[in-house]
Amino acid sequence: SPKLTATQEFTIVINSAGPLTILTSSPLPGGTAGTAYSFNLSAIGGTSPYTWSVLGELPAGLSLNASTGLISGTPTAQGSSSFTIQVTDGASATATLALGLSIAAAGSSGSGGSTPVRTGVLSQVASGGGWKSSVYIYNSSASLVNVTVKFWADDGTPLSLPLTITQTGGSQSLNATNLNAGITPYATVLIETSLESNVALSGWAEVLSSAPIQGYGVFHYTSVGGIQSEGTVPLETTFQASFLMPFDNLNGFQTAVALTNLATGVPASIAATIWDEHGSQLAVQTISLPAGGHASSILTDLLPATTANRGIIQFRSISGGNITGLGLRVDPLGGITSIPKSPSPQ
Repeated sequence: SPKLTATQEFTIVINSAGPLTILTSSPLPGGTAGTAYSFNLSAIGGTSPYTWSVLGELPAGLSLNASTGLISGTPTAQGSSSFTIQVTDGASATATLALGLSIAAAGSSGSGGSTPVRTGVLSQVASGGGWKSSVYIYNSSASLVNVTVKFWADDGTPLSLPLTITQTGGSQSLNATNLNAGITPYATVLIETSLESNVALSGWAEVLSSAPIQGYGVFHYTSVGGIQSEGTVPLETTFQASFLMPFDNLNGFQTAVALTNLATGVPASIAATIWDEHGSQLAVQTISLPAGGHASSILTDLLPATTANRGIIQFRSISGGNITGLGLRVDPLGGITSIPKSPSPQ
C-alpha cells in the first residue's frame, strides 16, 4: 500500500536569557577582624560561564575567586571599604555593581545588620584521629541571612579547627575558631573539619544568625581497621535544661555521649539519672562542666553504672542553665550511628 506523508511548518522562538545582572545587594554582610569570612556573589542572565573581578580593593585579607564569585579569607583590620564588582559572561557582556563591606573590630559582631542571636547548636564537633565533622547550614527563606559560627573547646574556650568552607562550588581552607558568612536565599554553606591529623580535637559548634536557619551535622569515623561509618543529627534549634537519651551497652555494642553546657558564662552541674531496660533506677551521678564547656566519652567511662546494661538516662541541669547532648551507638566492628534524644520532664 502507498505510504502517506504530511508536512507542517513550525516556528520556534528562543527567548533570551535576559540581561546579565548581579543579584547581590549592598552593603555585603559585615565581617570581623581576625574571623574567617565567606560570601558568594551571584548573577543571572547572559551566557555562562561567568568570570568575576573586582575594581578597587577588597578589605585586607579578603580575595575574590574569579570562577565562583566567592569572597573569602580572614580580614586583618577594622574599617569600611567601597569597591565595584564586575561579572563577565561567556559572550563578553559585562555587568557591574558598587558594593560596600564593613569590618568590625576583633571581638565584636560583624553582622552588618540585625544583631545575630543563637539559632542553632551542634553538641559535638570532632577533627582528626579518624574523625571528621561536616556542618550543613541552609537558608530556606527569600532573604539574605547573616550567620556566625563559633567553635568551643571542652574547657569553654574558643577551639581552633582546620576548616574547609564551601559555598556554591567555591571553597577556602583555613584554621579558625569562628567564621562569618552571608547565605543568599535558598543557598547552603558547608563547613568541614579535617581527619588528616593524628591528634583528635573535639568540642561543640554554636550558630548565631540574623534570622532562623536550618541545617544538620554529619560525623564521619574511620576505625583502625579501616571501617568507615557516619551518623547524622539535625542542627538543634530549641534548647532546654534536661533531656532523655537511650543507651545500649550489651552484646558488644557501646554507647558514646557528648554533653554541652550552653551557658557560656556559668558552670553547669548536671544530674544523670540512669534506668535499666526494666525501669529500675541504677544510679544518680553528678557531672560538672565549665562555662560553655563540653565533654565527650564512652558512656561506661563517664557513667560506670551503664556497663553491661541497656536503658535510658535523664540528663538534667541542676544549675538551671540549658544543656544539650548527643548519643552515638558503636557496633562491635567500630561502625557508628547516631542516637536520637528527646525532651524530658523538668
